[in-house]
Amino acid sequence: MFKEWLAVRRKNYELLRRIADQVGRQFEEMPYIVLADPLQPVSYEREIDGIKISWSADVVRTKPNGDIDFSIEFYSDLPTIFGAKPSHRFWKRRDETVYY
Repeated sequence: MFKEWLAVRRKNYELLRRIADQVGRQFEEMPYIVLADPLQPVSYEREIDGIKISWSADVVRTKPNGDIDFSIEFYSDLPTIFGAKPSHRFWKRRDETVYY
């Protein structure tokens, strides 16, 4: 019974991780000027692969050279081990390159 409980929660987290990676790549492809704009919406909710998922996306900090530290935190009602939910974080330069 515990193995089944654990397997379901692992599978749920893996699904959320795949969605987070997919959404994260979409954000990475957005122009620097859009990501850096504080007027852009920071919370989203969507149904992906039949799963209701929401996330908040925001610039955490900006380096003196203009590089932005961008973070996306994901939320869902799917049960996971210890309630853990994935996140996606990256740095974006003004020249549109991304690094981690």
